[in-house]
Amino acid sequence: MLELNQLRKDLEAMENSILFALSERSRFMLNNNIYMPGATGIPGLSLFGFMLRATEELHAKLGNYLSAEDVPFSNNLPKPIIKKELVAINLKPTCINLNQEVMLIYKNLIPKLCRKGDDGCYVLTATLDINALQLISRRVHYGFLIAESKYLSDTNSYRKLIETKNKDGLLKKLTNHNAERVVLERVTKKARSYNLKPELVLWLYKNVISLTKKAELMYLLQR
Repeated sequence: MLELNQLRKDLEAMENSILFALSERSRFMLNNNIYMPGATGIPGLSLFGFMLRATEELHAKLGNYLSAEDVPFSNNLPKPIIKKELVAINLKPTCINLNQEVMLIYKNLIPKLCRKGDDGCYVLTATLDINALQLISRRVHYGFLIAESKYLSDTNSYRKLIETKNKDGLLKKLTNHNAERVVLERVTKKARSYNLKPELVLWLYKNVISLTKKAELMYLLQR
C-alpha cells in the first residue's frame, strides 16, 4: 500500500533537489537566446527546445518514462531499448500530462530567477533548465501516487464522489490546508540557504501545490 507519510517524505526530499537546481540556474544570466528559435543556429528550433527533445529521447530509450510520475514534455518518443526493473505500484493507467502548465510556470519564473543579460553559457544554462523542469514536473505528477494513497485509505468516500463526478467535493477532500501551510513555510525558510528569494520560492510552490492537486483530481476522476 502507498503510505501517505512516506510519500510526503519523498516530496520533502524533492524540495531540496528543486531548490538546488534553481539555485544552480540562478548563477547564470537569463540567456534569452536559448529560448528563441533559430537564435543559436538551429533552423526553426530554439537550443532549449532542441536539447529538451534530445534529452527526453535518450531518457525514453533508457526507460525513464515507465514510472507514472515521470512524464515527458515531448511527444512520440522512442520505446525503451533496455529492461528496467520497476517497483510494483498499483496505479491505474493514465495519460494525464500537465507539463504544458509546468512549462508555463517555469517560463514565468525564469526571468525573475536570473539576472538579465547574456553570458554566453548557452548549453550549460539549457541543461540546468531541463534539469529543473524535470524535477518540478516529477513533483507535480507525484500527485498520482498521492491520490491513489488517499483513495485507498478511504475508498468508499472517494468512490461516491468519483461516481457522481463531484469535482468540488473531491478537491475539498483532497486538500489538507495544514499540510500545505507546513510545506510553504518550510520551502520559504529553505530558500535563503540556496541563495533564492523566499517570495519567489513561495510563489513557485503555491503554483506547484495547486498543480499537484489538479493531478490528484484528474487521476481520481479517470480512475
